[in-house]
Amino acid sequence: MTEEKDNPPARTGRPPSGWARLRARLGLALGTDFIILAIMAAILGVAVGFAAIAFRLGIAAVQTLGFGSPDEAVFLDLSHLPWWQIVLVPTAGGLLVGLILQFVLKHHRVHAVPEVMEATAGRGRRLGFWEGLTSAVAAAVSLGVGASTGREGPIVHLGATIASWLGYTLHLSRNLVRTLLGCGVAAAVAASFNAPIAGVFFALEVIIGHYAINAFAPIVLAAVAGTVVSRSYFGNFPAFVVTEYELGSFWEFPAFIVLGVLAAIVTVLFVRAWQAAMKAFDRVNPPMVVRPAIGGAIVGLLALQFPQILSVGYAATDAALTEGLTIQVLVALLVLKTGATAVCLAARFGGGVFSPSLFIGAMLGGAFGFAMMALFPDVAGSTGAYAVVGMGAVASAVLGAPISTTLIVFELTGDYQITIALMVAVAVAAILTRQLLRGSFFHMQLLRRGLDVRGTRGEQLVRWARVSQAMQTDVEILTAATPMADLAHSHHPALVCDAGGAVIGLLDPEARDTHVEEGTTVGDMAQRPKVLTQRDGLERALTLFQETDLDALPVVTDAQSRQPAGILTEREALRAYNRLLIEARLEEQGRPSRPPI
Repeated sequence: MTEEKDNPPARTGRPPSGWARLRARLGLALGTDFIILAIMAAILGVAVGFAAIAFRLGIAAVQTLGFGSPDEAVFLDLSHLPWWQIVLVPTAGGLLVGLILQFVLKHHRVHAVPEVMEATAGRGRRLGFWEGLTSAVAAAVSLGVGASTGREGPIVHLGATIASWLGYTLHLSRNLVRTLLGCGVAAAVAASFNAPIAGVFFALEVIIGHYAINAFAPIVLAAVAGTVVSRSYFGNFPAFVVTEYELGSFWEFPAFIVLGVLAAIVTVLFVRAWQAAMKAFDRVNPPMVVRPAIGGAIVGLLALQFPQILSVGYAATDAALTEGLTIQVLVALLVLKTGATAVCLAARFGGGVFSPSLFIGAMLGGAFGFAMMALFPDVAGSTGAYAVVGMGAVASAVLGAPISTTLIVFELTGDYQITIALMVAVAVAAILTRQLLRGSFFHMQLLRRGLDVRGTRGEQLVRWARVSQAMQTDVEILTAATPMADLAHSHHPALVCDAGGAVIGLLDPEARDTHVEEGTTVGDMAQRPKVLTQRDGLERALTLFQETDLDALPVVTDAQSRQPAGILTEREALRAYNRLLIEARLEEQGRPSRPPI
């Protein structure tokens, strides 16, 4: 008998995936994917940690070149500079960013968290490696010249870019790539804030969208690895200098509820300011090369009086937390930072909204603390405590991440009492913001691009599914003028078109067997429901089926020409819907639901 080794299994002609090759090289048995993924997550966390360090050093280098100081508290050194330099640096830096936008980045925008959410959503978008690196350079230039944005968003995108490159190189399945993206994001947030717990939950809450154990463990490893690398260079210091705060009384909790309401209002105003700035730039429609330069000039002029608004503004946030600012300055910085950030984002400067939301929240909380101490001196605690709570409440509402934002503040303060107060304000702000905006600032950015990633994974898949994926294309097409007497029996519905070939309705198979008067045409018997287009979402189709109580709907190529494309039956629509729900469930369980990409 010939030995088994002389008869190897037939080749399929398809090369093994990178995942399979990696398992084979490590000599691991089937079923050890989790171990390999854990090792990859730790390596990825180390790589992202070093990338975060390089990004921050890049910001410092540009800042030194422009303002002569690498310090985050650069606004303290601006008093020694001439006024024209304070205006010129962000303007010239904006021109450089504009050149990158015009000639290097194909989408003409610097990427941050929304692009990561888009890639994770599974719409076929992949984070390009070189595009990601170029975007990081543009963001470092933006922040170095004083753009009023945040550094966490670009670091998150950079971490996700490295993760995407790794997943693409190994030809991993879509589900594994999503997990690796979460690992990259967690490591980025952890390295930026020195807050590994917050990094884990930010990735799960904002990027992954669920808390499956299969994703949780590798994301934890990546966050810890990123934190270790960051601490080895910057030291074990929190992002903000905080002191021990004490609540004056538990009677303060109604005040924290009010602060949560104010945080929601400020968040809505921030989003509206950004939308107004976007409309203003779109109306003027300057060339992309000069668009950031215009924003830089505006920010530079504002910085002549209030230089604290420049760049990430962590030093000014620290001053609010340590009660180093007057109420007049707090209110002024609250208004100016909101406007400056809106302008910079609309001008296409690189950066995120994490740091600005913390800045704005700290100013709001500090100002509210002054008001409380003036009105209720026997009850109110310190203004610094209100600044901490306001910082967390606004950030959670802007980012749509109440859990991870609460954890960030807890890791920064280590104060249980303040965390309880923060939870009250965050809950109120999150509820009101959800009602007023129907999503986070990231959702608003994506909605502007025509992409809705709100809701559960199953809801997203159904929303993005197209009618063309479930419709029948092999259908009978009838002319409205055709006599009913000429039709043969059929078990299937048919499309009915006018003399020009445009769809006007649907002929039910039962109509063929109905006794009709002589001369009755197909057009007389046709049902005339609303039509679907090939690009309509499956969600709209299911809604129409529920409203019309029909078993089938006509599908056209487009709403203008109404040329026939096919028929969608309720049965096929429901089958497609069930398949998508099963796919979402498999992804949450960490099991592959689609072939490798």
